[in-house]
Amino acid sequence: YEEEEELDILCEENCTDVTVGNNVRSLTTRIARSDRPDNYVGYEEFMVPGDRCARIERVFLEERERRGVPLTEVYRDIYLGRHEGFPALGDEEGWDALVAEARPFQPVAVWGEGLKLSKRADGGVSVRANPRKMDGDDWAVHELAREVKKRYSRSMTPFEVDRSGISKMLGSMLRPNSGAFRHALVSTQSTAQMAQQALMRDTILYLWRGDALAVMSYCHKGIVVKFTERLLRDRPGLAGEALEAARGVYVADDEAKAAARGAPGRGRDSRRSAEDKVVAAEGSPGEGGAGVTFRVPEIGLAYETLKRVG
Repeated sequence: YEEEEELDILCEENCTDVTVGNNVRSLTTRIARSDRPDNYVGYEEFMVPGDRCARIERVFLEERERRGVPLTEVYRDIYLGRHEGFPALGDEEGWDALVAEARPFQPVAVWGEGLKLSKRADGGVSVRANPRKMDGDDWAVHELAREVKKRYSRSMTPFEVDRSGISKMLGSMLRPNSGAFRHALVSTQSTAQMAQQALMRDTILYLWRGDALAVMSYCHKGIVVKFTERLLRDRPGLAGEALEAARGVYVADDEAKAAARGAPGRGRDSRRSAEDKVVAAEGSPGEGGAGVTFRVPEIGLAYETLKRVG
């Protein structure tokens, strides 16, 4: 998108309240439906003088870092002259014409007989290299395509893929008067695995170690809440306070559920259960990371704990 393009302001009345769960696990959030789902959008809340409506000013961010690129797409860019040292063989219409001309088992030559565009059974296309028929120019194009694909396919951490969006989001949250309690969710294909979540969490803890942040990771096995070095330095007893608060939240929730079942005061000892289900999370010296681990996947317990410790 063009940076100078302006976006309409979203107003609070355009947001939808969504409540999930009940009791201590209840979460109410406001969802604003955007008209740009294919890119990051930053939000800055502000009040217009004389207007009681909280408005949201949207700004574009650069696209996410790409982790991979199809080899055929690289060949297409070379065909269009987008790589230095390789003049364009045609324009977009020319490439589309080649794609339309290609048929299964009837490939179309692009640079020479050694590099042909072939139609797959699923309707897609790919460039097939035949070393026996490739000349010097074909080999140069082929090697460039492989090098570009390798460059795009380099190993990247989950945070690096979304560095721009996460940095913008956290910068907004950390501004003065941005709100007494703000939380944000990072959910991408780069955080689908538990190890990826942990790496994302620990990277944020390290890079923002000088700021007041609590970072949590969440999966079906439980929740880990950790604090930055700044928070732990400013509040030396924070980790202990959070652990006791978390166990108190767990006990209150457990007893409420027992009462709802019509069996208050019966069954297991909630306090003993809390000591087993809520434990301390160790940190790294000088990098923060101490906090609380919930061995139950109930996100409301973690949010209520954070609210209680302030």
